[in-house]
Amino acid sequence: MDRLIKGIFEKQEAEDRIRLETDYTNLILSEFKDAEAILSMDRRLILNETPVRCAVEFSIRKHTAVLVPYYHSHDFYEMIYVYEGICRQYINENKKEFILQKGDICFITPGTIHSILPCRQEDIILKIIIPARFL
Repeated sequence: MDRLIKGIFEKQEAEDRIRLETDYTNLILSEFKDAEAILSMDRRLILNETPVRCAVEFSIRKHTAVLVPYYHSHDFYEMIYVYEGICRQYINENKKEFILQKGDICFITPGTIHSILPCRQEDIILKIIIPARFL
């Protein structure tokens, strides 16, 4: 893989780690419609709720290993592309793990409840955020 792209992915991994460790409040405020309700909860309970992530801008980011899996939905479309390795997730609270492999694409529509598991170091999973107004 091109060194420039690998460097970008490593930077995103580091950014996510820092955001989770030091800037949890702003992370929640910037990414969720119901941010105030989430922030008022005990942080450990967030995995048992179904928050709604929001986005107004198109973006592409590597899914990182540091993110904690939780069921959530979106107000946007999300396309998951497995460039390398595998991507494991649960969709619509199904108890069966859904596994994508290298070259697979998954298109998640707004309102779909899902949880994507952390990737491994060797996985390269791209999450493409497409605001609903774009489609």
